Amino acid sequence: MKVLLTGFSGFLGRHLAQALRKSGFKLRILLNKTTVDRRDIDHEIEIIWGSIDNSKVIKRALNGIQKVVHSAWAPSYPLASIPGVNESYPGVPWQAIRQHQYKLL
Repeated sequence: MKVLLTGFSGFLGRHLAQALRKSGFKLRILLNKTTVDRRDIDHEIEIIWGSIDNSKVIKRALNGIQKVVHSAWAPSYPLASIPGVNESYPGVPWQAIRQHQYKLL
């Protein structure tokens, strides 16, 4: 099963990636070019370069994915504008995930 993980460059994302790989999942990560050096990432992890607030990048990242683990925060959405938890903001990832009916983990 192929899983898309957002937020890889954060503490939670790194640990989620390790756990998912150990559990046998094929992993694709969405990675902002400025956050992590490619040499620090397991060579079996597929990388889609770009930002989670770019709808074209999200569509490309979701292609062929069965599950999504979303642990990233969109840099274009300041905390003050979010009326609740991360899931409630009107961001691109949630729109794409809901539109394509992916199961969110």
